Amino acid sequence: MTLMDKGLSALSGQTSWEHRASVPSSRRLVWVFAFLFLAAAAWGIKKGVDLTGASWQQADLGVATTAMSKSTLEGKPGKILEVLLGEDVKQTFCFVPAGGFTMGNLFDKEGLDRPENQVQVTITQSFWLARTEVTQAQWKVVMGGSPSSFKGANLPVESITWHDAQDFVERMNSKAMLPSGWKWALPTEAQWEYACRAGQARPYSGDSLDASGWYSGNSNRRTHEVGVMQPNPWGLHDMSGNVSEWCADWYSAELAGGMDPQGCAWGFLRVRRGGCWGDGASKCRSAHRDRLSPDVRDSLVGFRPALVRMD
Repeated sequence: MTLMDKGLSALSGQTSWEHRASVPSSRRLVWVFAFLFLAAAAWGIKKGVDLTGASWQQADLGVATTAMSKSTLEGKPGKILEVLLGEDVKQTFCFVPAGGFTMGNLFDKEGLDRPENQVQVTITQSFWLARTEVTQAQWKVVMGGSPSSFKGANLPVESITWHDAQDFVERMNSKAMLPSGWKWALPTEAQWEYACRAGQARPYSGDSLDASGWYSGNSNRRTHEVGVMQPNPWGLHDMSGNVSEWCADWYSAELAGGMDPQGCAWGFLRVRRGGCWGDGASKCRSAHRDRLSPDVRDSLVGFRPALVRMD
């Protein structure tokens, strides 16, 4: 091989080496770009997770709430249902089975100040009733503000009109959380007393009023946190005392019996039930009936919603 050949060979070898060296360099650039691409993709994925989290958070706030299925609302006594109202604030409901009962005064005591004639009532459809009265925290997350005279997140909301309570259930209906054929509502007077009694024939929702309710004898003239006192057999708290509760019905002088009674078609006063912190024991009985103008706000009155079938 001539020198020239060697030189060309050497030059060729050098060029070959330089070419081989440049290939990994190009590959390194490819890997760099690939790394940047994957990093950007990973950032995008992470960003997507964050956005999904934000969407879920908005759902908690009631902006977009996943609807419940009909099977979720099937139940039996003792079953509870938790509904997320927003901002991690939940409301618990107790299942109330269909059935019949004797509505009205069962004990014929003297001194009763309201008509409590006995009637036979059949509740043809099961429903759900809030385990406690609506609290101020629950009211605030749904309606905003705090109208109550006694302040506390877990105290019952009070000083609300019947119309205010109706606005609460209508606002919940607007969220479309329930399956077709169901709605939020105030309980009827018959539904309220049926749920209060929970299959028992006794004066109060619990074993005794001191065990199950806040009234003038133990309340220190104020409301108390919900869910502290003894529940009734279906898991409902504060059906006797704490705050009196708005019902859907117009008040009538006599109870209407039969299947799913609705009360009067019209009137001037709305029914309220259960007695309150300022009432004596007789007004906290399961059978006691009271009424109030739907426009009146009073620290004695609150409410609890029901989930009921529309048919």
